[in-house]
Amino acid sequence: MKFFDKENIIRNVGYRYETKGNKKNMEGLAAEVVDLAEDWAQNYTDYPEKKTRRELRRELRKHIKDNLDLEDHTKSYFIPSFVWIFLAQQLISWLIKILIEKYLQRLR
Repeated sequence: MKFFDKENIIRNVGYRYETKGNKKNMEGLAAEVVDLAEDWAQNYTDYPEKKTRRELRRELRKHIKDNLDLEDHTKSYFIPSFVWIFLAQQLISWLIKILIEKYLQRLR
């Protein structure tokens, strides 16, 4: 059972970061984050109904942080790596918020 519509989420990332120069890198990072979130959602063993959204976001963020290497995505020559990492963290935070909302909607 799939929890997230990966293509729709990546399309929304493309719209949100359309004006930025690294749209392709952002979409690639978003695809990897959605894959990690899908893995987390399918293997989640606790009762998500008993947890708050904040607790679920923390757990998902920890799972993504443990399994994602941002250094693999810093292949841009136009943006310094510290700026790219800042943008990537903003994207990941935005995605986590959206993914937890979709996850809870799917459970209810």
